Amino acid sequence: MKKILSILAILMAFGAMPAVAASHMSFMGVPINGSLSSFCGKLVSQKGLKIEERDNERGVYTLSGKFLGYDNCEFYVFDNDNTDQVYSVQVYLPACSSWSSIKRQYNKVVSDYRKLPLYKYDASETSFEAPYREGDGDEVAAVKSDKVTYFTRFVTSGKDQLIVAISKFMQVKISFFDYANDPDYQTGSSSVGGTSSVGGTSSSASMSDAMIFMGIPMRGNINSFAQRLVNEKGCRIVRTSPENHSISMRGTFTGKDCEIYVFGTEQGDQVWKVTVYLPEQSGWSGIKAEYFKYKAEYDRKYRLTDSYDYFDSPYDSRGSEVDGVKEDKCHYLSFYDADGGNIMLKISKYMQVQISYEDTYGLGLKEAEEGNGSSSGMSDI
Repeated sequence: MKKILSILAILMAFGAMPAVAASHMSFMGVPINGSLSSFCGKLVSQKGLKIEERDNERGVYTLSGKFLGYDNCEFYVFDNDNTDQVYSVQVYLPACSSWSSIKRQYNKVVSDYRKLPLYKYDASETSFEAPYREGDGDEVAAVKSDKVTYFTRFVTSGKDQLIVAISKFMQVKISFFDYANDPDYQTGSSSVGGTSSVGGTSSSASMSDAMIFMGIPMRGNINSFAQRLVNEKGCRIVRTSPENHSISMRGTFTGKDCEIYVFGTEQGDQVWKVTVYLPEQSGWSGIKAEYFKYKAEYDRKYRLTDSYDYFDSPYDSRGSEVDGVKEDKCHYLSFYDADGGNIMLKISKYMQVQISYEDTYGLGLKEAEEGNGSSSGMSDI
């Protein structure tokens, strides 16, 4: 009996009591559901939190209060753009001043959540990105430079997610995602779910057949997809271009600090393409070696459908390759079939290896909206 009471006490302390009929994930005992105002109102009236800012245009409320025994925590509550239902809560614990203190706090939070029967450990990663490494004395600088990846993901039987991470603000970040309201997992809606007739064929929009980018299905609104890259992969948004239906980001891809661009359809801003630019190279030998290194990896993982490696004249002579690349006369490209879509690998005119992921369903929506069946998959940004 004492053991049962102990588990219940931990569940209540960590805001992990399941919602009625387990239909929605709970945060501090409040089901993650309803509008921003109603959900945050319950956190205020029932849990003593304080609303600091309301941003209905962006779909986020900022609150402050106590969590896990820590005072002065920051809370960010997000809603689904399509349904106006709350789907995510992010908590930032108070900032730490040293690497030892934030690592100790992170490990404690992870350990405590692993004790809860509601959450099942799913995955974790602990790594530093060059030129930093753990133990070199510059760990705090690495954290603030966004060069540290420390995260642990938990899931529930209802497919809800909980992610504990160390953020670049020297704060432990705890993110809750309700599966039922998550814009990237909804089915049956006009923008994502069900089936859609594209070009005379029926295209399923289920998450199971989506193209996967960095472990995240390429489905839903580009803002929601980009937010998942921020929340789960530590990417950061650089610029949002509503007129171009795109979002530019920076993040770590295959261990490198890269430019990432997310593209949406013109009418619904549904994700159809993600393009990654690896760091810029200065010489032909370097970018060629990088291209073929990635090609070997993609050849191993996906089915190669076509490839080219040549220069247009007069840049096909030895020593003028860099000029040829910058003049867009270099045709080093490989195309792959993948589950849910296709991938293009190329040397771009910016002296960067470019990798583009296209989701078949999203591409079909884009072509249907344009009404001409053309694809811009070969174009640079």
